[in-house]
Amino acid sequence: MKRHLIALDLDGTLLTNDHRITARTEKVLLTLIKQGHIVVIVTGRPFHSSIGYYQQLGLNTPLINHNGALIQNPSQPFAKMVHHTLDFMVAKQIIQVLEKSFNLIALSAERLQAVYLQKSSPIFEYLYQIGTPEMIRGDILQNLQYAPTSLLLHTKEEETESIKQYLEKHFSSYIEHRSWGMPTTIVEVTKRGINKAAALQQVADAYHIQKEQIIAFGDQDNDFEMLQFAGIGVAMENAYPKLKEIANAVTLTNEEEGVAEFLESVFSQAEKMAQ
Repeated sequence: MKRHLIALDLDGTLLTNDHRITARTEKVLLTLIKQGHIVVIVTGRPFHSSIGYYQQLGLNTPLINHNGALIQNPSQPFAKMVHHTLDFMVAKQIIQVLEKSFNLIALSAERLQAVYLQKSSPIFEYLYQIGTPEMIRGDILQNLQYAPTSLLLHTKEEETESIKQYLEKHFSSYIEHRSWGMPTTIVEVTKRGINKAAALQQVADAYHIQKEQIIAFGDQDNDFEMLQFAGIGVAMENAYPKLKEIANAVTLTNEEEGVAEFLESVFSQAEKMAQ
């Protein structure tokens, strides 16, 4: 059968709620890789908190972070990196306005292996203890010297929509904003035009994979464009309701190994048809 590109979101999709890839899911993915299929991680997470899963699966493909703002191949350290940053002054203006107008739980700016952390929370401490990025704590407006890859906002549930509406009204010409990390509400801000689909398109082109041979899995609104772009967009049963509406298929939850369940079904059926 034709080679497929399998795109995997991490939190709420590939990973269980305690941040693991189960033995069954790992076995299914390793089998598909041996058969020649291409597996790519596409996540809102930064590089340092996703590279461990990349290594666990023994991948040699590009790794897509920050919802598409960073594309690199960790297995080829001298390969070209694609890095899209926010406008420096726009990023500072957003930080200043949000700090003044909203009561954020946590706030950080991320750039490659550096994290500028002004306010923290347990989920941020978890993310930033993985891979030991350089941590610069304190006033971001004073400490940030370069254009960041993204801003990460840990919002109160009752303020999330208001913050997103504010960003859309005042900064939509410059930025994209997407939510991930449920049940914790995290809003990630990246450069305008950046999303998982745009990044996945670049990877698909590099491997000469047609859209029809792309299977993408996700659970939150930062997966919206990717699932629409893929030949088969698969939402988890635990997914954001609007994502399930636009998906081609809905699989079991991340706790029920929905990724493995769907892939086993699709590729076993394909093998039977080829016999």
